Amino acid sequence: MPNYNDESYTCFCRAGFGGDDCQIGCHANWTLFNNHCYKYFQDHLRGYSEAKAQCKTFGAFLVTVHSKEENDYLWSLFSPSGHAVWAGGNDEQVEGSWVWEDGVAWGSFVFWNRGEPNGGSRENCISMRHQDGKWNDLHCTTLSYYICKN
Repeated sequence: MPNYNDESYTCFCRAGFGGDDCQIGCHANWTLFNNHCYKYFQDHLRGYSEAKAQCKTFGAFLVTVHSKEENDYLWSLFSPSGHAVWAGGNDEQVEGSWVWEDGVAWGSFVFWNRGEPNGGSRENCISMRHQDGKWNDLHCTTLSYYICKN
C-alpha cells in the first residue's frame, strides 16, 4: 500500500509471509511470528545436540528467546502438549556464560525458573517448562521435544 505523503509504502503480507517486503516465507507447517518461522517438533524425543542437528537440516537453529513476547508465543505452541522443549541456549563452553545458538548476544531478557540455573557443570542446556514457559538448565543428553527457528 503506497503512502503518497512521504513516498513510502507498507506491505500487507499473505499468511505465512513477513518482513518489510513480505520476503520472509516459512516452510509448510511452520508458523510466522515477528519475522521468524517456528516449528514445534514433537515426533521424537532428542538430546540437545540431536535436536540442534535436526534444526540445521531445515536451515534453522534451536529456538532462541530474546523477549517476553517471543517467550510467551513459544509457550503457546508447546504448553498444551504437557511437555518441556529445548531452547537454543547453553553454557557448554564456559560455565555460567550462557550463549544463544543464533549468535545473538545474550541480552537483558532472561526467564529462569526460581533457583535456576542450578546445575553447575553438569546441566548446560536450556529447557523451557510446559507449565509456565520458564527456563531450566538440564543435562544436555536429556531427551526432550524441541522448537526450531529460522
